[in-house]
Amino acid sequence: RNVYTCEHAKVVQVKTINESYSDDKESIRKRLAESDQVISELLHDGRELIQDIRVANDKREVERRIKEAEIREELLDKLQTESVEAIAKFESISEKWAELKELKDPMSINDELELQKERIKGLMKQKDIIIVECRDELKLADARYTKDLHKQAADIHSLVERVDSQIEIMKRTFKEHLDLLENTIEEERHTLRSVASKKWDDLYTRRAVNERIKMKQEKERSEFFRNEIDRIEQEHIEITRATRIRLEQDNQALEIELQKVKTNTTLNSEKLDYNFQVLKKREDENLMVRNAQKRRLTKLNETIFVLRRKIKDVQMSCLIETEKLSSDILKLRANISHMTTKVNTFAEVNDRKYQCVWQMNKDECLNVLKSALEIDQILVEQHLGLKWQAPVIPDEYIQKLPEKRELLRTDTLSGQSPNSLSIVSFDDSNECNQIINTLQVVLKQAGFLIDKTAIKLIEKYAEEEKHIVCLDNVFNALGISNWDDLRKLKDRFEEIMKCRQYGLNDTSSKTDDSIMPKSDYSDEQLKILEEPDASESEISSILVPSEKLRTLKNFSQQLASSETIDPQCKYGGLSRTLMTREVKDYWSNIKHLFSQDRVKVWDTMENNLTHYLKVLKERKNLDEECDFLRKQNMELNHLMQKLQNSKMNGVQ
Repeated sequence: RNVYTCEHAKVVQVKTINESYSDDKESIRKRLAESDQVISELLHDGRELIQDIRVANDKREVERRIKEAEIREELLDKLQTESVEAIAKFESISEKWAELKELKDPMSINDELELQKERIKGLMKQKDIIIVECRDELKLADARYTKDLHKQAADIHSLVERVDSQIEIMKRTFKEHLDLLENTIEEERHTLRSVASKKWDDLYTRRAVNERIKMKQEKERSEFFRNEIDRIEQEHIEITRATRIRLEQDNQALEIELQKVKTNTTLNSEKLDYNFQVLKKREDENLMVRNAQKRRLTKLNETIFVLRRKIKDVQMSCLIETEKLSSDILKLRANISHMTTKVNTFAEVNDRKYQCVWQMNKDECLNVLKSALEIDQILVEQHLGLKWQAPVIPDEYIQKLPEKRELLRTDTLSGQSPNSLSIVSFDDSNECNQIINTLQVVLKQAGFLIDKTAIKLIEKYAEEEKHIVCLDNVFNALGISNWDDLRKLKDRFEEIMKCRQYGLNDTSSKTDDSIMPKSDYSDEQLKILEEPDASESEISSILVPSEKLRTLKNFSQQLASSETIDPQCKYGGLSRTLMTREVKDYWSNIKHLFSQDRVKVWDTMENNLTHYLKVLKERKNLDEECDFLRKQNMELNHLMQKLQNSKMNGVQ
């Protein structure tokens, strides 16, 4: 029971630390998910690159083996066919000699001798041709082998380059994504890098072993073929040499008499054969050229037809895609406001879930801590005989929760204005007119900021729609993103117009360099400025265009500087306001609730009790073995007694 209690306490502590460390890390999980997706895509691309090389190499190897088998079969068939023909010719020549001895007419003997000589020369020429073909095939085999080695080296070099490039890309990707994580992911990163390095080392090792085995096999195969060809060549040389010697001895007496006739006959036959071969070769070449030209013309016509059909299909698909994209843009614009409402709703739901999960984990952790403290109290008081002191459980999160709620409420109130742009209400019609005048001024003076391509695209739309698109481009260029910025711009123009109306040129020039001196206006403009009941549209028309542009420039710069200082509004609830460091500190305080001395005491007691349990198990095994031996001895004694009784009965 004591061993089980100690083990249970230790397992409960490790489980609590792991669960508390892995929970409530939504941002880290999202980052890990994004990193995994990018890395998996890169790995997939790398595997495809390597797979391409491997498939190409396998395909080339299969083609090479098939081609070599075909060449080998063709060569063996040719050698066998030639051998059969040579034997048949040789037997025919041998039979002719017997017939020649029976002839009595000198002219017939002369003709038969000439034919015999031609047959012998044909047989010798056939043997020489087959020997030359064997040598040429051997040279071609060596050339193919060298070419295959070069291709294999090029494939290996390409594979190494792709693997190295993929490794560099993977390293950069890992570094970019892992820098965004906390220090808790460092150990996992080292593990992944070590596994990846080991994987590539194993790949290089296997590749080197396969290369050595393959080179050895290729060398043995080439050596076997070379020896086989040398053996066949040697056999043919010996047969040819013996045949040549015998035939030369038989024909030596007749060569002197038939030399003149042989010379004339050979010359005429060679001329006729040569002329016939030349004419036949030219006819075949002309036929091949005509056929190739016809095939090329047919292929070009088919290509032209296919290209025209593809052009028509692409044009139709472009028109359909343009209409589809236009409808998608309209749908996306309609869904933007709906998605903003969903984001706020999901943030509230996420906040409630976060609170529930936090409370659930806290209750579970407190229950586990309570059982661990009870076990620790039993160990300290009963086994060690010491006074037990309960540790203090930290609860800083509950103390800081009201401050976080107040901060969240302040951020929510301050962030409502940028996101609530769908419905805008005006206090009175005067403000609406002022906004309209301001928009007209901005559209008139900042029209150069509009994209020329957009102007061409909206030519077929109504004037109001054109004005909306132009204002959108101008606002994007100036950095105006909400109604508050537009009201600030309206107030800025209103301030300048009031300065002109009330003659505050001196004071306003100190605060804003966009206000011009009073001497730059005409007499009629000064009269309008001096009238107290002048409308804002009349005062706005008096402003110089350069002054309006200067006002827009200063307002854009001021807006850009304020955006760099003011924090942006973020979606989310209370769970987003809590920093990861605060959550880690809270759970790490629970993790370090028990000191190292206390853990060492648990380990020592666990080891001692485990050893004691082991001794008890050994004793139990010995007792069981003794009981088994006793039973076995009793059975043996019983069998011995039976055997003795049976022998005694047999003797009687």
